[in-house]
Amino acid sequence: MRNECTITEEHTPPRDSLRVLVVDDDPFMCALLTRQFRDAGVTEAVSLPGGAEAIQACLRSDRCPDLVVLDLNMPEVDGADVLRALGAGAFSGDLLLLSGEDPGTLRASRMLASNYGLSIVGLKTKPLSRDDIREVLGERRMRAPRDSQSGHRAFSPVDLARAIERRELTLHFQPQVLIDDGRVCGVEALVRWPQPNGTIAPPDRFLSLASSSGLMLSLTRLVVEAGLKQAAAWRRDGLQLNLALNVTMGDLIDPSLSQELIRLTKELHVPPETVSVEVTESEVMGEETRILDALIRLRMNRFRLSLDDFGTGHSVFPHLRDLPVDELKIDKAFTNGAHGDNRLAAFVRSTVNLARDLGVTSVAEGVETAADWKYLRDAGATCAQGYFVGAPMPAESLPQWMGEWYGRVRKEQLCAASVPARSREHGLAR
Repeated sequence: MRNECTITEEHTPPRDSLRVLVVDDDPFMCALLTRQFRDAGVTEAVSLPGGAEAIQACLRSDRCPDLVVLDLNMPEVDGADVLRALGAGAFSGDLLLLSGEDPGTLRASRMLASNYGLSIVGLKTKPLSRDDIREVLGERRMRAPRDSQSGHRAFSPVDLARAIERRELTLHFQPQVLIDDGRVCGVEALVRWPQPNGTIAPPDRFLSLASSSGLMLSLTRLVVEAGLKQAAAWRRDGLQLNLALNVTMGDLIDPSLSQELIRLTKELHVPPETVSVEVTESEVMGEETRILDALIRLRMNRFRLSLDDFGTGHSVFPHLRDLPVDELKIDKAFTNGAHGDNRLAAFVRSTVNLARDLGVTSVAEGVETAADWKYLRDAGATCAQGYFVGAPMPAESLPQWMGEWYGRVRKEQLCAASVPARSREHGLAR
């Protein structure tokens, strides 16, 4: 049996400045995991034997860990206690949850952590393999620019209003690809706020502020205009991609936003059938009459309508008969790890089959690993979106990423069908 603590590659892994804290009541497991992280290139990996010590280290230390590897099953102060304390203390690092229990315990723990506002980069059963370590570190590195928030001051409504007025907010675009042949078929526009110190504030730092301060409609208008202008620029360059725009129902039921969408697509010569307006499932369950009015108006003008975060809100099944949706987006809470979890797999399969029977597209969000990709391909999902495919990126980075992606599709044999030659050059709207 291979010793998991020994480096067998011919090269030394790159050094990583992450601070990793392993929390486990088993001394052997602490020693093993810290050694594995050091072997993987982490220069600072330490361990603590219990939850009380972990809480103190995370919330009362000047050198707060970037990643906490947390065993859920500990005596006295257990993993649930730690999650509660870290949530109350607004811990800004990431968590990898470990358990020797069944996958259902891990799923419930992830939901608990999410409800506490904590960031989870992985759910793993013991023992961890070296591939598990590399996967988690890779995910953490990709997330770091997006989630780095430590030390940032809180924004005020005046800050946000000024940034919107001055058009300081920008868009990144996360690719969506067809699973059967790997073609890049679209992108989702995601708002970002560049800061004077060179960092970029992710949306979870200011969207709730926009909502509570009455600035959401102004922010949405900025995103819509910037996204459509970029889509028009891509089309002029011969790159035909669908564009997904996130819109709250509170904004969409304002007739002026629908009118703005219709006007801009005409002025910019962007076909509305290449624009997906995404609304979340939970919002659809609100004021049904006004929502139907807004959705029908867009549908009659040939816009695509997408039901985002499907499965996370109240039951929308009775309304699917009447809602004019073109797409169901399966939330990452169900796609992550579905290949190894029968309950998650059952939900994914049923949603994919439902979409197929309704004649609409199924988009799997949060595809993080090759195992996720393979499972979704076998399940018959239409499209995939997530860090395994590509992280959100500036518009100018997309052409280079596309070349790299098509190279991966061929080299890693990710798809059953080959990528058509034309799509390798230009991308195709679905």
